[in-house]
Amino acid sequence: MSQRDTSGSVIPDQIVSHAKNIVVRPVDFQRVDVAINLNEGLLVFIQQYYDAISLRLNQTSAGPVPFGMEDLTRYIRTLVQSRVQYARGERNAVLHYSDRVVVPAFISFVLSGLGRVSLPDLGIELYPAYFGDDLMTKEEAIIFSTRLMPFSSLGFEFAEGYARDKTGALDLMVLQMVESQILSHTDKGHPAYAVAAYFLGLLQVTNLLGPRVLYGTSDQMRLILRMVASE
Repeated sequence: MSQRDTSGSVIPDQIVSHAKNIVVRPVDFQRVDVAINLNEGLLVFIQQYYDAISLRLNQTSAGPVPFGMEDLTRYIRTLVQSRVQYARGERNAVLHYSDRVVVPAFISFVLSGLGRVSLPDLGIELYPAYFGDDLMTKEEAIIFSTRLMPFSSLGFEFAEGYARDKTGALDLMVLQMVESQILSHTDKGHPAYAVAAYFLGLLQVTNLLGPRVLYGTSDQMRLILRMVASE
């Protein structure tokens, strides 16, 4: 006897019988680790961010920046490492997403893109991998965070911690994967490999930060930052 679907349409007996024999099997994804590289383009942005803080302090006669460029870079490396370890499901991250540390707005966008990305059509799941050196301890990172907090009064936007969601951004993760493969050939291949790697690094930064305010002083970023911080 024929059956009807929820709309009342008749479903032929042959289709019903065939559907009962279909076994749904879980997709077996191949896990691929993607090396995360703090490329030259991002390092330039970090330097510009530091210079912007210094300029703002000079304009307000508030004195020199209370930390060095090296400290800021170490702090960002620690944030990246912590986010990657969390996204991978590791429990030994220096900072947990619930730790109340401040994250510069543009770095918050980068961190939210570092995570797991599934490509069902290819049967691949990308996982970020980052092995930074010269990282801060949890205590050092928390202390450094307190040094950044006062700059919110000078117009700099911050998120609190990193996103709880372990999912990353497809464009960032794929670009990181391609870049890491190109970088593996730069020491033994044509100079074009080095040029391609440099271009991809700039492309990643442009994709992430291009349509946004660089230093996070715009009111338009407030809602987005709250969403990222509360996920």
